[in-house]
Amino acid sequence: MPTPSLVVEILSRTTRVRDEAPKRDLYLRIGVEEYWMVDRWRRSVRVVRRDAADLVAESVLERRPAGGREALRIDVVAYFDEALGKR
Repeated sequence: MPTPSLVVEILSRTTRVRDEAPKRDLYLRIGVEEYWMVDRWRRSVRVVRRDAADLVAESVLERRPAGGREALRIDVVAYFDEALGKR
């Protein structure tokens, strides 16, 4: 089975500790290019990449995979407003 290039986790109170440490380390070790942790309480997305400092996206998140023609662009503020019923 091929290694995914992107893994997205929605943090919860019961899985947060596991998602932020053991799973993060596992995904990087097996070669996942990016690991996103969606945090509804902080209204942000933490982007984890190998050999790079974590990025916390609070306004706009953009991802352009290798060989991709167009970037995936997410308005983080609008996403959380919609997901949390604030529109």
